[in-house]
Amino acid sequence: MPNINAIEILAAMISPAVLMAAAGSVVLSTSNRLGRVVDRTRGLLQDAQRLDKLTGQEETPAEKAQHDFILEQLDYLSQRMYLLRSALAGLYTSMSLLVMTSLLIGVLILFRGDAGWIPLLTGFTGAIAFLFSVLQLLREATLAVLSTQVEMRFIKQLLAKRKSRL
Repeated sequence: MPNINAIEILAAMISPAVLMAAAGSVVLSTSNRLGRVVDRTRGLLQDAQRLDKLTGQEETPAEKAQHDFILEQLDYLSQRMYLLRSALAGLYTSMSLLVMTSLLIGVLILFRGDAGWIPLLTGFTGAIAFLFSVLQLLREATLAVLSTQVEMRFIKQLLAKRKSRL
């Protein structure tokens, strides 16, 4: 049996673990962000149900403004949800490819294979999937900020109208 340096094999196999750990950390924060989108959507549902109970035959200007606000927020939340779903799919794909890379490195070194391009390809593809996911998260974060700015403007308008009536 040829002399196999176990430490070199393990070092080569663990190298993709750095990206796997980063991807795992991003998966956790992305899942939390998705949970916040779900919570915010449920909050808007409650607001819409309350508005529906208050609304008579004709909507008051305040009710119409709140109705429009809820619809706009739902558009933002829908876009954010799809971006987060894409990001999670990319992250899981990235993690799978990086695990596969580690395994392939070990197998090729163990059997002295000449197909070193295979783990290189899976590692490279895993890194691209990770980059794709991070870019999706950047787009989602931008939408979250825009949505919050819209919400803040709406609240300011409500407070300004209330203050002018006092």
